[in-house]
Amino acid sequence: MALLKAPPKEPYKKGKISQEFGGPAISALEVLMRARVAISPRGAWSSRGWTSKNPGGHGRCLLQLCNDVDGVHADTAKTLLSKAIKVEFPERGGSVMDFNDSTKTHKHDVIRVLETAIDLARKEGK
Repeated sequence: MALLKAPPKEPYKKGKISQEFGGPAISALEVLMRARVAISPRGAWSSRGWTSKNPGGHGRCLLQLCNDVDGVHADTAKTLLSKAIKVEFPERGGSVMDFNDSTKTHKHDVIRVLETAIDLARKEGK
C-alpha cells in the first residue's frame, strides 16, 4: 500500500477525496486509514449532518467521509466503525450516525474510534 500524503490545507471538494489519495481504495482498511488522515490534523469533522460549514472549512460526518474516500468499500468500513464504537463507547450503542451526531462526541472521540476500527480491520483482514 502506498504511503498516504497529508491532506491539503484547503478542504476537499465533495466526492474528490479518493482522487487526492491516488484513486479508489483497495480495502476497508485503506478507507479508514484515508479517513483518519483526512480529518487530522487540519481536516474538518462535522458533528451535525452530512456536511457543514465551520470556521476551519467544510466538515464531513464519519459516514460522508467514508463515502467520499471510497464508495466501494465504504459499507464495510462503516460496519467496522460501528464495531469500534461498541468497543470504545459501549454506553452509546453502535450506530455511526448517532455517535457522530451526539453532543457528547468530540473530534478526539472520532479519531479514537477510527483508530480502533483500523485495528479491527487489520485483525479481520478487511
